[in-house]
Amino acid sequence: MPGIVLEEELADALQEVAVKYLGVSSAGSRGVVRADHVSRDEAGLRELLRTGYLRAAVNLTATLITAAGQGPGRMHRPTKHTPRSLQLWLTRFAVMLRIRLHEPLLKEAEPFGDFSKPDMFYQFYPDLYENRCGSLVPFSLRLLVAELPGHVGKAEEAMDRLYIMLDVIQTMIKNLNDNKTEDGSEPITEEDKTESIRLWSGRRIRVMHSIVNCAIALKDYRLATNTLATLQRQATSAQQQRAITSALCRLHLLAGNVDAAVTHLNEARVTRLHICPTPDVREYVDMGLIDIAHGKYQDAYNNFARAADQEPTNIMVANNIAVCLLYMGRLKEAITVLQKAIQSDPERALSESLLVNLCTLHELQSANTGDKKLALLRLLCQHKSDTIPNVVEALKLT
Repeated sequence: MPGIVLEEELADALQEVAVKYLGVSSAGSRGVVRADHVSRDEAGLRELLRTGYLRAAVNLTATLITAAGQGPGRMHRPTKHTPRSLQLWLTRFAVMLRIRLHEPLLKEAEPFGDFSKPDMFYQFYPDLYENRCGSLVPFSLRLLVAELPGHVGKAEEAMDRLYIMLDVIQTMIKNLNDNKTEDGSEPITEEDKTESIRLWSGRRIRVMHSIVNCAIALKDYRLATNTLATLQRQATSAQQQRAITSALCRLHLLAGNVDAAVTHLNEARVTRLHICPTPDVREYVDMGLIDIAHGKYQDAYNNFARAADQEPTNIMVANNIAVCLLYMGRLKEAITVLQKAIQSDPERALSESLLVNLCTLHELQSANTGDKKLALLRLLCQHKSDTIPNVVEALKLT
């Protein structure tokens, strides 16, 4: 029995910051899109998401969910669920998570529980769905709600939820392998069995990736390593094998085990040879990260530069190049690298991580950084919508 908790309409956060720091006249030139500027349907919602007006998208989901009978004041009151209403909740929760509205998100997600209540299934509504059986709930909504505690410092609770999901999925796959439907109730055709195993195997991988993230948050690197190793054994292609081996390399670096990271780098390189003959961005980045762990910043810089040659707009690579230059005492060049990244692709480069790094470098260079930060704010107003959760923190304006 869900309902909207976040009743007030969200304002455009970037516009508010622009008015405060640039003045009404400067901020007024920035076009702001609101929920009432688009059609009040899924097409309008997609347009807001495409253009990056995320707070307006949250506002529109409230309108659409209210029209479905689950709006403000409806929590703990009887309601009817549909695939459409649950898809709207999924969109709303995903956007709220993206802009870090954690407190209202947790409150709005709470009534759903673990999605096991009878009214979450097609058979609860026989007049609407006749003989159809199964859950109304999108898998992505289940996974998002299971992961939620991990975003507010409760990774153990998220881990428990994820393992429950994993157990259910593994039971379904076992039933399918026994030539039965997912719930084990009746025989299944070979064609349906193959497609269902493919679907649920992919979902099992997604849950296991989430478990790895929770394990890393808990600094349980052994569990994270074992889970990735299981995924590595289950990989069905050289691309998957190579990606997981690279992830193991970076995980061991995070845990401080550089020798193990080197071992996995070499394993990933052997697998890569079956895909392409020359190193790619992933391999150069792994090599650069290991160089940093060894304190070899010039070698790391060289590897990241080779990665940048292949993907000039890769922001992660640009950030790592700047870090290497900083450690080599080349502060001005580090700033230039990030500035060039913004100039070459402002839509992509004006990200939270790059802005934080660039503002930090400006502060290391000079105590008088106000004008440079305001210049970045103007660029944000020119090129970005409302996608950065906290502009003030990103630009270090306080």
